[in-house]
Amino acid sequence: MPFDVYSRTGADAAFATAAQGELADTATQPGDLGTAAAADVADLATAAQGAKADTAVQPADLTVRTSPPRTIAILGDSITENSGTWPARFEAGNEAVTAFYNDQRGAIGWALNRLKQPLKFVGDFGVNGDTTAMILARVSDVIALAPGYVVLLGGANDVTYTTPAATIIANLSATVDALTAAGIRVLLGEITPWTAAGPVVADATQVAIITEVNTWVRSQSKAVPVPWAGIMSDPTTGNYLVSAFSTASPLHPNSEGGARMGQVLAEVLSGLVPTIDPFRPAGDPAQVLANPNQVGAGVPTSWSASNAAGATYVQSKVPRTDNKPGEWVQFAVSANGSNEHFYQQIITPLNAKIAAGDYVRGLWEYEISGAGAPFVTCYFKIEFRNVGGATILTTSDNFALSQPPAGAAHYPSSGVMRTPEVQVPPLATMVIFRAVMYGVATYRWGRADLRKVAVDQV
Repeated sequence: MPFDVYSRTGADAAFATAAQGELADTATQPGDLGTAAAADVADLATAAQGAKADTAVQPADLTVRTSPPRTIAILGDSITENSGTWPARFEAGNEAVTAFYNDQRGAIGWALNRLKQPLKFVGDFGVNGDTTAMILARVSDVIALAPGYVVLLGGANDVTYTTPAATIIANLSATVDALTAAGIRVLLGEITPWTAAGPVVADATQVAIITEVNTWVRSQSKAVPVPWAGIMSDPTTGNYLVSAFSTASPLHPNSEGGARMGQVLAEVLSGLVPTIDPFRPAGDPAQVLANPNQVGAGVPTSWSASNAAGATYVQSKVPRTDNKPGEWVQFAVSANGSNEHFYQQIITPLNAKIAAGDYVRGLWEYEISGAGAPFVTCYFKIEFRNVGGATILTTSDNFALSQPPAGAAHYPSSGVMRTPEVQVPPLATMVIFRAVMYGVATYRWGRADLRKVAVDQV
């Protein structure tokens, strides 16, 4: 049965049933809405809100928080500058420097390896001998690079001069303030052991300074503390908790110390940085490698393996259980001899995807287990050769090793290695993408990636 519609004169947008009668005009009608919007299109409210409408939170009042860029830099003294080798700094415009990736005494390389390369490393701003005042004076250099994250570590050299803790704290605080004001997320490291057992031993005053500074670090809200002191040092002496963590220069961690620091840094970063898969589909047109996912029986198509003289290994294929594409290529090395094992892909001539002058980088998944004595290591490298077969440029990542017995737990048993960006040399006619294995252990190689930096999104 049809029903009557009651409509207020002049308000043809206002509809009601006859049953509502004259009550219909007391109801909110479409024409009554948006009175605040009439004055300010960004402010939406009902007439009932009246003057209160403009006091409410409006869309223009909201701040959209974006994620930091997926880049990271490090700032500090010699321990930051790769723990005693003082190589040329890895900076923007100096991408071919490989010292960072090959020096296993720094924490950042180990951390990114463990986390499967969620961030691109863009700058090493560690300087041998710098105090916290000197670090503060250089903070603008880091800000100019605009990384998403910075790992800040300083204070060891201040302790050398018995600088008061209050001064160290003031300098570190000012550095943190400058970085955070620039929108950079700061990870602030505790002072690592000032010395190891040796000719120089921290006195009570120096130990007290370290303790006070590290207590302040742990209390920070502007920066994310990195708890290195507790796992590296003896709190009563200031020395390394385990002497095997340090180099002959007792201020600096060795590879085992660096791996342990990297383990802690990875745990902190994992709570800040979203997990990503840095590998692209096998059919990605920018992929330089053939068969990057190691598909195929035996030795995968386009790849080759070599057995070192005096050494023995068994090569096989292992299915993946992580729902990632492809398979693992496994090398069970039972005898090493004195040489290395290679697993590689050779591209010659260079294909159309890369040319002289292009910048490229490599990624490779790995797993390592069953390491036995003596020293065990694996890494991969990108090698360019000329028409005569001579090597003209090599870039590599050495961050994958196990050193039994004491330090094995601190080294990652799996991860993703990444080379720095390197420019294809003018005379290059061949590129070799090579895994190197040395020592009795079981090595696995998964997805590989070689591409121009221009298409890299990490």
